[in-house]
Amino acid sequence: MKILVWNWRGADNANFYKNFSDIIRNHRPSIAVILETCISGDRADAASLNLGFDNVCYSNANGFSGGIWELWNSWDISLDILFVTDQTIHAFVQVSDSIPSSNWIFIAIYASPVLNTRLHLWENLSFFASSDAMPWFLARNFNDVLGNYENLSYSPPNQNGMSMFNNLLNNCNLLDLSINGPRFT
Repeated sequence: MKILVWNWRGADNANFYKNFSDIIRNHRPSIAVILETCISGDRADAASLNLGFDNVCYSNANGFSGGIWELWNSWDISLDILFVTDQTIHAFVQVSDSIPSSNWIFIAIYASPVLNTRLHLWENLSFFASSDAMPWFLARNFNDVLGNYENLSYSPPNQNGMSMFNNLLNNCNLLDLSINGPRFT
């Protein structure tokens, strides 16, 4: 199974469609998540129609920021949306062609760039981690960093926010799977 997670600011333009089509054709993911789409409602419906998937779930953008699209094909994977918030899409995934078959929770995240709003997400994820024994996978843009080594900027990251983010990962027993490709894009 392949999962594509792509942070693309503004999914309503010709460059996005061309690049997305190329990636889908070359990699054939079972699930595709597009973060920071920056569009909602009818525009999101129209923009997602020709992306090559028969199912899509949205967490709408807030004005011209944020937004999550989760796309999948029903013939490829069984995915049931559990609930959607302004920062997440929670889904139950069943993979029947694996041996043994596996069930897990998939959470697509675009965390708010506003620390206080992000902290609400941290609380929800901590509660979720303590209340569910099922395996879970987070596909995300947390809008936070684990350490200075993840930051390419003249201004250092917020140390308090960084500490709280590290605590979240530790408290939830989450592992960072790292990246494949350029470190800063």
